[in-house]
Amino acid sequence: VGNTQNKKKMYVLVSEQYQILKEKNIEWSSAVLSEKISGGSASRMKDSQAAINPNVGLKEFLKLVSTNGDTMPKIKLGFDENGTIDKPNLDFDKIDETNWDAGNPGNKTLLYTTANTMAIDDINDILGHCWSSDDFPVLLKYGRSSENKGWQLISLSKYFEKSVDEQVERIILEDALISDVDDGAEQPPYIPRSDASDGSATKNFTSGIASRIRSYKFSPMSATYDNILMNTSLCYYDEHTGTFNVKKEQNNVLKLIEKLKELANKGLYNFKNTKNGQILLNLNKTKTEGQMTKNVYSLYGPYCLPTSPLKSLIFDSIFLNQSLSFQVLGLTLRTPGKFIFVDRAASGDNNPFDDRFLGQWWITHVSHLFTHDTYVTEVVANKIDSFSKIWPEQDNNY
Repeated sequence: VGNTQNKKKMYVLVSEQYQILKEKNIEWSSAVLSEKISGGSASRMKDSQAAINPNVGLKEFLKLVSTNGDTMPKIKLGFDENGTIDKPNLDFDKIDETNWDAGNPGNKTLLYTTANTMAIDDINDILGHCWSSDDFPVLLKYGRSSENKGWQLISLSKYFEKSVDEQVERIILEDALISDVDDGAEQPPYIPRSDASDGSATKNFTSGIASRIRSYKFSPMSATYDNILMNTSLCYYDEHTGTFNVKKEQNNVLKLIEKLKELANKGLYNFKNTKNGQILLNLNKTKTEGQMTKNVYSLYGPYCLPTSPLKSLIFDSIFLNQSLSFQVLGLTLRTPGKFIFVDRAASGDNNPFDDRFLGQWWITHVSHLFTHDTYVTEVVANKIDSFSKIWPEQDNNY
């Protein structure tokens, strides 16, 4: 997860899975799966028969990737308590069924992969059609620990619902350390801009050495990225009815703000604990009145995700939003998909910068760097909300 600069992906993988998916070239279509389920000939199926739920199709594709031909055993990758690193005993296509979102059964899509593309590209294409059962985009993940190794397809909303429990670390900016000298000046009251409960090994952990930011790079959403977010219609030709269709009701910036607020209200501190939380997007009349608009086209006719433009808008508004990157002494608890709380030792000043900068950040990329005597982590995180309203949500200007 992240943007082009911040490693934007719709999947969270480790190097072994990525390497296998880079090496595989597979020719497959959803008609093959439909043939298994309902019988008939894949080559003679109508589009309506060949279209399947992409969440189910993705699971079937992963099973296909795990094979090495009919006479070869399945690819083994990873190990549980009964295996070792040199003797993997877990099937590559192991699915974590309890964490696999089945999606909307009514979402039927035609899926095709060709032998001249890599499996990792095919997965990205299939993921572009997947949608969760609770009406949000999904993320593909492979578990890290021995207890949860397996493929997971998780609704974006589930990450935000767990933002308090998954807030693994509280990091303090060193530029705000309280002075040991008591000069008698009255200190402003502390403003908690995120959950600041007592730390534990898995929640709000703070290391006296590793949880201090000495320097960082902060990037607000640029004008270039902001211009990407506009009303985006889905267009397709239905050859069965002879009609050209334009789907724009669900694919606009007002619907985008609605979905982001819905996400934020599921767990983000600024929305659940204050009345003034704000999504860090600004909508001017050029956007809301449709003077900025673009079209995307589906080659699959009506058998496509009708909210695919909205899906792209949601991901772009999160992963192209303001970002924070820093390098500190390493902790393995920092992983993509978790949250961190960036704080100051004294954060009582009510100012717009702290309101948008301090608080919960969603980790989107982590690099673990080892030398002969040090271990550091490079962290990239994104934030979509502010503690208080810092600008009008809808700008009356163009």
